[in-house]
Amino acid sequence: MKKKLLLVFLLIFTLFTAAGCGLFGGGGDENEEKYEGLEYLASPVNLQIKNKVLSWDAVENASKYEVYVNGKKKATVSETSYDFGSQKGDFLTFYVIAVGPDYSNSAKSLTIAYHADIATVAAGILGAAEELEWNFDEDFARELAKRGVTAEKFALEAAAIDALTTALENDEQIENADDLKELLDEFLDADIDLEPYVSAILLSLRPSLEDSYDRATSPQEKEALGEILGLYDAEYENLVLAVANAIEYAFDVYTAFSEDFFDLLDELNSNGVEDAETLFAIKDEIVDAFLDTLPSRRDLALVYRIFAKAIEMIVDENELSELFYDSATQFANMNVLQFELFFKLLEEFDLDFYNDAIEITETQTSKELAEIEVFVLVLKKVDDFLDENEELVNEIDAALTAEQKEKLMLSMLRLQYELLENMYGVEIEFDEELYLDFVAVMNLLGEKAFDYIIESDGALLLLSAELAGFEIHYDYYNHTSYYFNDVTNVEYDYFGEWAYARDLVSVDCLAELVNAYKATVVELSDEQILAIIDYFMANFEMAWSLDEYQDETFVEVITSFVGLATENLGDIRALFDELLAHAEKTGFYAGLKATLTQIHEHYVDEFGPDYQGDEDNHDYEENTMIIFLAKFLEPFYTDNETKIEEFIDIFFDRFAELAEEGLIDATVEEVEEIRSELKALIEDALDYFAEFKTYDPDNLTPDQKDRLTEFRSNLQ
Repeated sequence: MKKKLLLVFLLIFTLFTAAGCGLFGGGGDENEEKYEGLEYLASPVNLQIKNKVLSWDAVENASKYEVYVNGKKKATVSETSYDFGSQKGDFLTFYVIAVGPDYSNSAKSLTIAYHADIATVAAGILGAAEELEWNFDEDFARELAKRGVTAEKFALEAAAIDALTTALENDEQIENADDLKELLDEFLDADIDLEPYVSAILLSLRPSLEDSYDRATSPQEKEALGEILGLYDAEYENLVLAVANAIEYAFDVYTAFSEDFFDLLDELNSNGVEDAETLFAIKDEIVDAFLDTLPSRRDLALVYRIFAKAIEMIVDENELSELFYDSATQFANMNVLQFELFFKLLEEFDLDFYNDAIEITETQTSKELAEIEVFVLVLKKVDDFLDENEELVNEIDAALTAEQKEKLMLSMLRLQYELLENMYGVEIEFDEELYLDFVAVMNLLGEKAFDYIIESDGALLLLSAELAGFEIHYDYYNHTSYYFNDVTNVEYDYFGEWAYARDLVSVDCLAELVNAYKATVVELSDEQILAIIDYFMANFEMAWSLDEYQDETFVEVITSFVGLATENLGDIRALFDELLAHAEKTGFYAGLKATLTQIHEHYVDEFGPDYQGDEDNHDYEENTMIIFLAKFLEPFYTDNETKIEEFIDIFFDRFAELAEEGLIDATVEEVEEIRSELKALIEDALDYFAEFKTYDPDNLTPDQKDRLTEFRSNLQ
C-alpha cells in the first residue's frame, strides 16, 4: 500500500516540480523586491572569517553591502569586509547582500558561521551522527559547522531526517495520503536549513570526481570531468545556493497544496488512474499550487549566471555567456512569465476537454485520424487561450529587447558553426543577416500555418494520413493480394477499386495542399520568399564545401539555376498563381475526380470490378485523361503563351551559357536543338489539344482514336 501510494504521489509531484525546478530551480523569496526591470546583482561569494573580520569578493556594479548577523541586518558597508569584534557570543552566522544604484539587490550569499571553537562543534556533530549510525567524516562535519550548524541543531535536524527515512521504510506507518502528509509536515516543521547540508554533500562529492579525473583514459572524458571540477571551483557557492533553492522551491509548492489534494490522492489510489474526474481534480490542485508559488526571479537569475560560467568553460563562447550573465534577470523574468502562461494553459485542459478528446478516439475510424483530430482540438484550445491571455503573451515577448533576441540567436548560431569548424577543421563563413531574415520569415510562416490548420480543421493532415494508409499485402502462401487502407480501416476486394479510392484521396490532398499554399506562402512577399531560398542555398553551399569529394561544377549549376529562379521570382509566382486561379475557375479538382470516376466506372461496366490487366484498360484511361487535360491546359496556355515562351527562352539561354562555359555535358548547338524541339512539341500539342477538347471519350470515332494514339506516340 505504502509503495503504491508513494508512487502515485511522486509521479504526479515530480512531473510538475520538474517543470518548475528543472534547469530553473529556486524557492520563493518573501523578501524579494517587486521586479521592475532592474538587473539583480550577483551574490557575494568567497566569504571568509579571520580574526573576527568577515570578508568577501567584490561584486561588479555593487556600491555597498548589507551585512546580516544571526539573520538580522547589522551594518551597511562600502568595503568588502566587516569587523565584528564588538559582537558578543561564541556562535554567530553571517550572510551578505550586494546593493548598487540602478540594480536590484542581490540574493543573500551563502551563510558562513563564526564558532569560538569549531573543532568542538564538529566533534559534537560527529557524535550525534554516530548515534544515528550516520557515516560521514570530519570534513563533512566541519563544513556543516562552517555553514551555521551547531551540534544541538544538527541533533534536532538529524532526528527529523531520520524519522522521515525510517517511516518511509516502514510499510505500516503510511497507509494513505494523510499519513504521508502528516509525515512530511512534521519533517518541514523542523525548519531545516538546507544550505549547510547541500554544501557538505557537494564538497564530499569532489574527491570522487577528482579520482575519476585522474583515472580517465580518453581525452574527451578527462576534458568533461575537468570542466565539472572547474565549475566547482569557480561557482561552488552559487551551486550550493541554486541546489538549496530548488529543494526549497519544491517544499514551497508542497505547502501550497490544499487539504483536498491528499484526499484526492487517496481516491485516485483506490479507483485507479482510469478515474478521470479525480485525476483532473488533482491536476487542478497541482496547477493552483504552482500558480500560487511562482519561482523567484532572483533565484532564476542565479542559475542563469551559473549557466553562463559553464558555457564559458566548456566552449569558450564569451558572447553567449556574457549575454546570459549580464541579462540574467531579464531571462529569469521571461521564464517566470512563461511558467505562469504554461500553468494557466494547463488549467484550460479540463475534464470537459478530456471527454471531447475521448469521444473523438471512440468515434474515429482509426488511431491515426483520432490523433490528428485531437491535435487540432489542442491547437484550437491553445489559440483561444493565447487570445484570452494576450497581455501576458505580450509581456513575455517584451521580456527581452529586440537586440537581446538577435544576439541570442546569433550567439547560438555561432556556437553551432564553431562546433562544425572544430569537427571538420575548416573555417565556415555565414551571413548572419541572412539567418535573421530567415528566422523572421519562418516565424511568420509558422503563424500562418498555425492559423490554417485551425481554420481547416486539420484537413491536409487528415488527408495526408489517409493517403499514406493505402497499402497492398501479398500473401505468398495463398498467392493472394489484399487491398486495404489501414488508416480508414477500409478493405477493397479488387485492385481497381483500391486504386480508384486512392486516386480520389490524392486529388483531395492536392486541392487541400493548394489551399495550404494560399493560406501561407501566397501571403509572403517576394523578399520574404527570397530570404528562405537564400538561406537554404547558403546552407547547401556550406554543406557541400565540407565534402572533400565535392563536385564544384554541380554546385555552380545548381546555384546558377536557383539564381535564375530568384531573378524572375515575381513573374514565376504570378504565372503559378494564374494557374491556380484557372484551376479554381474551371473546377479542375472536381473535374479530375469526375474523370477518374468516369474511367473507373467504364472499366467496371466493360470488364467487371476485377478489371486489372485487361488490354484496353490503359487506352481508355489515357485517352480520357488526355481529353480532360486538353480542356484545362489549352485555354490556360493560350492566355499565357507569351509569358510561358519567355520563361522557356530564359531557361535555355542560361542552359546555353552553362554549356558554353563547359559546366554541363552538352554543347551550345545541342541545347539549341533541344529548345527548338521543345517549342515544336508544345506547338503540336496545342494543335492536338484544340482538337481533343471537343472529344467525348465514350463516343470516340476511329479517326479520333487514331489521333489520340498518334499524340501518345509522339510524346513517347
